[in-house]
Amino acid sequence: MYRKAWNLIVEKYSTSQYAQESTIQGLWETYFSEFFNYKKSYGEIRPQETIHLGSGKHIIPDIILSADGRDLVDVELKKYSIPFSEEWEKQLISYMNQLHLSIGVLICKSIYVYVYHYGQNIIKKLEIPFEKNNPDGIRFIELFQKEGFSEKAIEEFIDSKADFEKHVKEIKEKVTAEYVLDLLKKHLEESYTPEEVEGAFKDISINIVKTGLIPPPPPPPTPPLPPKYLFEGVWYYKNRLVLAMVKAYVRDNPSVSYKDLLKAFPRDLQGSYGVVLTYAEAASRTKELRKRFFADAPIHLKDG
Repeated sequence: MYRKAWNLIVEKYSTSQYAQESTIQGLWETYFSEFFNYKKSYGEIRPQETIHLGSGKHIIPDIILSADGRDLVDVELKKYSIPFSEEWEKQLISYMNQLHLSIGVLICKSIYVYVYHYGQNIIKKLEIPFEKNNPDGIRFIELFQKEGFSEKAIEEFIDSKADFEKHVKEIKEKVTAEYVLDLLKKHLEESYTPEEVEGAFKDISINIVKTGLIPPPPPPPTPPLPPKYLFEGVWYYKNRLVLAMVKAYVRDNPSVSYKDLLKAFPRDLQGSYGVVLTYAEAASRTKELRKRFFADAPIHLKDG
């Protein structure tokens, strides 16, 4: 029953990402009535109630849940599309403090459950993502039922989750290559002599890889852009285009000399390098030769 209720909430969450807060408000008033068994007609779901605090001050919690004449939970609602904000957390804690409530819920991109000991200023928090079949979400539905509602049970649930995360972190820190190697040796020494075990491990090494720390593979190299210059029916890259044009000029002017070629393709077309050089000039400047000139395709002129 709780699983079905939670999955329906998740399903509606996925289709209400950009709904207004008023729509989210209406959804949760319905959820608390249908899935958590609070009755609005009995005053157990009090939406947007103005609560006067004296000296002209007042607060307007989004939803107050109550049972048997006792307020239980302050629920603050935001748009599903907006992530957690510390400002909202401070507002919720402030409301809980002024209302003397131990349990609060902040609902935005995730559900955040709070336990607040206002006399000691102790705050405990648990995040519950909107994920289908999330066991924490299913437990949330169960713990916040009107029948059997217990601040102690909710706090124990949050404490157990905090302990779990703490222990997982401790285990990850303990599991090193040396730790695993030591355990293996102690286990094997139950069947073999320490000398035999040491002899075996002389040729064995152990590496521990923490998968969460493995960097993602590098992206594939960017393929070169296709040629984009069309000359005499052939597509060229820019550098090869220049070579093709000079060759075509020589072909169409078979008696052209080197001086004529320099006039046709003046140096200022290509900055300080020039467009054409004699092979001897280019060969004397090896760096420029590799970068700028096609020494592997020399053009032979009539004047040599």
